[in-house]
Amino acid sequence: MDCIFCDFISRKKESHDIDSDFPVIPIYENKRTFVFLSIPNKLKEVDLLVIPKEHYSNLEDIPLDLQSELMKTVSTGVKILMKKYGACKVLLNNGENADQYVFHSHFHLIPKDKNRKHCWKDVDVKKHKKISLELKRAFEDKK
Repeated sequence: MDCIFCDFISRKKESHDIDSDFPVIPIYENKRTFVFLSIPNKLKEVDLLVIPKEHYSNLEDIPLDLQSELMKTVSTGVKILMKKYGACKVLLNNGENADQYVFHSHFHLIPKDKNRKHCWKDVDVKKHKKISLELKRAFEDKK
């Protein structure tokens, strides 16, 4: 099975297929979870992604103990984004009809400003690296 997220975790791939200029920078990881920034979408926005290290296509496939571990990591990410930006949207697309495009279960954490706008807009490679390193430091401070 080919899975780009599994390749990121194993370090088999160090950049995104769609745009190889954007490196995969591990922001946080423990034994069971992995956190990194997505690549810019059509609107040049990025999200913080939280994924299990083991491959599961959908949330309901993930064992409960791992779901709990994922939620701890999601919660830490939310706290970091809330402190820095004031609001955070948590999104899980579960299944093809729910617009899931990468079939490795993952949570999107999306920082929002006071106008409910995405905080990470017009992201280029330099800004992507800067955001990743800032978040990495914030996760380290939460340990």
